[in-house]
Amino acid sequence: MRSSNSRPKQSRLDRLLFGPLPEAAGTPPAPRGGGRGRASAQAGWLPVRDVQGGMVALTDGSYTVVDEVGAVNLQSLATEEQDAVLGRFQELIHAVSFPVALYVQAEALRLDGYLEDLEARAREADGGAPAEEGHGAGGSVPPALGRLLRAQARFTRELVAGARLLARRHYLALRYVPGEERARRGGRREAVTDPGLAARVLRERRETAEAALGHLGLTHRPLGDGELCDLLARAGRGQSLGVPAGVDLRRREDRLLALAPGGAEERADHLRVERRLGRVVAVTGWPREGRTGALDPLFRFPGEVSAALHLLPLRPEAVVDRLQREILQHGTVVAAARQQGKPEDPYTAQALADAVALRDAYAAGQIRPVMVQVLGCLWADTQEQLESETRLLEADLAARLFTLRTAALQQREAFIATLPLGLPGPVPWRDLDSHSAAVLFPFATAEPLDAQGTLWGRNLATKSLVLVDERKLPARHTVFLAATRSGKSYAAKALATQARFAGRQVVAVDPSAHEYRRWCQALGGQYVVLAVGAETRINPCAIALPPDIEHPDEDDLRPVSQKIEYLRALVGVLLAGTGEQLSARQRAAVERVLYCLYRRFGMEDDWASIADPASLSVVEAGGLAFRPTPRPKAMPTFLEVVEALRQDGDTRELGEALEPFATGTLAVFSGQTNVDLKADLLVFNVRALVEDNPSLAPAAYFLLAGVMSERLRADWRPKLFLVDEAHNLFRDAAMAGYLERLYRQAGKHGGQVCLITQRLADLVGSMDGTIPPPAGAQSAGVCLSQSYVRLLLRQTTSQDAHHCAQIFGLAESEAAFLAGAQPGQGLLLVDRAHAAVQVRVPPELHRLITTDPDEVARIEREERLAPVRGDKDQ
Repeated sequence: MRSSNSRPKQSRLDRLLFGPLPEAAGTPPAPRGGGRGRASAQAGWLPVRDVQGGMVALTDGSYTVVDEVGAVNLQSLATEEQDAVLGRFQELIHAVSFPVALYVQAEALRLDGYLEDLEARAREADGGAPAEEGHGAGGSVPPALGRLLRAQARFTRELVAGARLLARRHYLALRYVPGEERARRGGRREAVTDPGLAARVLRERRETAEAALGHLGLTHRPLGDGELCDLLARAGRGQSLGVPAGVDLRRREDRLLALAPGGAEERADHLRVERRLGRVVAVTGWPREGRTGALDPLFRFPGEVSAALHLLPLRPEAVVDRLQREILQHGTVVAAARQQGKPEDPYTAQALADAVALRDAYAAGQIRPVMVQVLGCLWADTQEQLESETRLLEADLAARLFTLRTAALQQREAFIATLPLGLPGPVPWRDLDSHSAAVLFPFATAEPLDAQGTLWGRNLATKSLVLVDERKLPARHTVFLAATRSGKSYAAKALATQARFAGRQVVAVDPSAHEYRRWCQALGGQYVVLAVGAETRINPCAIALPPDIEHPDEDDLRPVSQKIEYLRALVGVLLAGTGEQLSARQRAAVERVLYCLYRRFGMEDDWASIADPASLSVVEAGGLAFRPTPRPKAMPTFLEVVEALRQDGDTRELGEALEPFATGTLAVFSGQTNVDLKADLLVFNVRALVEDNPSLAPAAYFLLAGVMSERLRADWRPKLFLVDEAHNLFRDAAMAGYLERLYRQAGKHGGQVCLITQRLADLVGSMDGTIPPPAGAQSAGVCLSQSYVRLLLRQTTSQDAHHCAQIFGLAESEAAFLAGAQPGQGLLLVDRAHAAVQVRVPPELHRLITTDPDEVARIEREERLAPVRGDKDQ
């Protein structure tokens, strides 16, 4: 525990003056049947007896469990936030009394599967073979998408050719050694242990570590048998392939076979594993002081590296006794020099001061002694590359006064220490205190990069790509915040295009001057204009059938009641536009009238009553009996709702107030739906309603929110709902509540809701109170918290940028970046990972989604002249 709330910018890294405790440190087992310079036996390459029950059984009788741990962009945090993170990491060191091993595995990311999926769907668009199940699977591909699919694949290959893609994963390993407590007290260590006992002990240790990680705000996920085998297979083979295909992980022999490389050889200063070269290095020299991120050159090295940080907490009592002896020894030397009138040795004086300060801090319980071991294994394809990367890492660490040494003649033993097995290596330990060890925080790099993800663009800091797999997040929902002309609609259309690549249905709301029209029509979508006097009709009273009416989702067990709840809220929104409000008595009356109306159409709160009976009967055709796809009954229209309200004494005035929306000039809700809501790409333009009839804008958004909800349960296909100018949805509390429910339902069904707006203040109010929170601010907060992907582009003012920094936990430098970002540049926040990104799309897609007026005019002029030029060429 620290003595004050503020943490010094520098921490001592060499203040302990005593040696390690060899009886507690432990070493990995010696290699079997293999010597240095000779090929090692494949089966004995890793000291693993078995992988079962979520534990790795090691050949020395110990057991290890492994958790995958999240990360935080430490460098992007403000100084106070960095101090808080390091302080909580120090608390983790205080909380454990057992060895802890932390790992950073950086693997080269290959996009072969992603590119093959794109090309397979492009062939499907050309009439070739259907795409196999994978990233691109999800339905037939319209021909209009073929050209863009090929362009996306070609463009991605060009980006990959100039970038080094590294996927970093972070792990925590806890190891239990039989009889380790008795051995520390001087007893004899047992050779084997009961797996049940090991499981209980490791479960307790995991709970302790996970509680501390939770305080750090880091996610943690225990790895199962299959994931452990895959991780050890990749790490043991030089970050190449995982478990080979066809291996049955239920059999112990197959599990051990999966961990054995095809060929492994140990040399004096490197390893050769299959076709890869590895070199294990260790940090042996330390500076006197270290800053936050002291070992970032290793943990964030721009190459394939497996880094390990081993922590071994010690008992303060034993350390204080040793320090007392050190104080006496150095004090005697200093006192003797003073008595003899000799100059004081500065090194001895400093050692004495350090020993006294540490003794007092340990005795007061402010810090805790801990031994540290840091190793890394560099991987390369050629000897030249290995030597170059070794020199680069040595230079980077030397700039911070660390000394790096190759584990000469001990490569295999040291290599095992870099694997997530919890085994330390045969290299020197470093004696630190917990305060100093905290600056070695390894979970400091969180970069959105996944081989099966959506391409957002290029990382401005690392020059790598930004690929996000939303399926791995708790929810896929996304928020775009940006000033006008900053590229938010551009980025949203790029995201929606990739959703179409993946076979997902896209429903978008366009409140602009047809910014989505060219893109929608080029992709073969349906562009619907909602305006007064238009022929388009959307029936808000219609109920869509789920894919399986006999086994509906638990949230859809009361279809009529849910529709009536929606219609009652719609009536309230329409009346609010005229300056009236529904009373509690009127709400109850509206519900009663609506129930009677649906009963008149033969509909109750069960899906069988919603379906047309003729579509539920068995049909015989061609000698075969089958049941056709269920169809819904004829649905009431909003005009019939208004008529029913007018005929009831309690709601007659409401019916008269709503009549213009059913029969008058504002009648956009009357009649049956004449739009194909099942279209793969569906864009609703509401500009005319928003600008010409502002009173209809909330109702139009609420109507389309209902359409999205209906489409969500109409089939099992994942969907993307894109809502531009989304702040309109939070002006009314009922409408905001309905959107909040859509958020929750979409998350359960694998759907994705993307909200686009200009200012954060429009959703939650401004910091200074000049912009009051909207009526649906509470629902807006829920939606923001459920959006695990946020793209923040240039903000209108520096105050807006600092508001984003306050809500989303950004550093001051990130807020300054948002205030001056160029169009298309912004911060992508994926859970706790931050990345400065430049949105990038293929030129063919750029022509369709750009909204720059001059560029759009030039493109349209070129398209008009293209046929004329073609005739001239012929």
